[in-house]
Amino acid sequence: MGKNITILWAFLAFFGGYTYAADSYNPTNAQLTIPKVVVADGSNTDSTLLAKNVVITLGELISSGEAYPLESRTLTNKADMYDTATGYLLIPQVVVESTIYEDIVVTIKDVVSHSGGSETWHPASHSGAESLLPFDYYFADDIPKVNKERFKISIEAASDYFGRYGRTEIYVVGSDEDAMERLIDQWCIARLSLNSSYESCRNDRNTNMFEGYRQKSLVDQYGAGINGRKDLGIHLLVSAYPGYFDEDDPAEFGWANVMHEYFHISQLAHAEGDMGPVWWVEGTAQFLDKWLTEKLQSEGKLPILTEPFDFIGHMSWTLRDARRWWAEGNRLELEGGPELFLWLGPWTTAYLLNSIDNYRALQDIFYPNIRELGFEGTFERTFNIPYNDFNEIFRQFMEKPIEEQLSILPGWAEYENKEQAISKASPN
Repeated sequence: MGKNITILWAFLAFFGGYTYAADSYNPTNAQLTIPKVVVADGSNTDSTLLAKNVVITLGELISSGEAYPLESRTLTNKADMYDTATGYLLIPQVVVESTIYEDIVVTIKDVVSHSGGSETWHPASHSGAESLLPFDYYFADDIPKVNKERFKISIEAASDYFGRYGRTEIYVVGSDEDAMERLIDQWCIARLSLNSSYESCRNDRNTNMFEGYRQKSLVDQYGAGINGRKDLGIHLLVSAYPGYFDEDDPAEFGWANVMHEYFHISQLAHAEGDMGPVWWVEGTAQFLDKWLTEKLQSEGKLPILTEPFDFIGHMSWTLRDARRWWAEGNRLELEGGPELFLWLGPWTTAYLLNSIDNYRALQDIFYPNIRELGFEGTFERTFNIPYNDFNEIFRQFMEKPIEEQLSILPGWAEYENKEQAISKASPN
């Protein structure tokens, strides 16, 4: 611990205010300007610092992602991540003249200047900066190989889109009790690397966490949950048996189920305190998991198990239930049951993302700013709508004709089954 802190402060001694922009590279002097960077030993969970307004020269290019014209992308406020264990700097975005490059990994040659401050920061997992760490997957012995592979594909696909945040541990429980006990052993052994003891880990709280999902597996009930576990410096995902990935009877919604949980990890990586009302927290996940499933399948980035997922078809059923519930006098509330976040919630997200025509707004704008601006501040910053005005705006939307409501969905103009969708959305 002490050695890690020393390394971090030594690095920041070179570094040093706050700008809402990506990194920028000047080809004339070969210098990279970094608005903010999280500095951490990626293998550790608590030695983390934040530095602002740093100028460096680059060493070796390790890897790079995609490049886009500057006008086609939103500049993000997400911090870089410098891993002192590897010496790698992960850059989410960098502007080079009229081009944006994303997901760049480099080494640092020299630190030229540091004009901003530096402060002790959150664990790397909850710092808002992306990570190069691989995810830690743990499957009970009774989970078939194909289910394991498809579960991993889902997580990796979601992290490619929403950003990779770690350290993340993923546990999948089956129905066999002995297999679950061995899985709990793996959980507790992992705690040894995080300065905890095996004995203190083997308690009722942890046993019950796994047993709850084993009980779901016994009755073929799907379920998974996220626990931020910021106290341990990890994101924790525990899932019941993923029967939707069975080789003899797979279901396309399985991809969405798993990506839904990973989206919650991306929320927790940024949020501090107020994450917003339940219709927002769950509604965004409900909308994006289905939309992303169809998008990635259409791009060949996610396998098709039986037939392509029909995002608009699914949203049509959701709209039918939302309209019926709304007609009963229900409205957006801070808290509520599944009717609120399963039916109305996805349509609040559909409306908001359509209003700004930016389906990357949550990972590029909203969540990178929420710690600085708070929920209501970043809501207005992202959607150009005061949060307190949204209830009335959404009320007006819910009173529109069905076809006009469906028309805000991405892909509606090209959708071949419009009449069928309108019929599905019509309350009986």
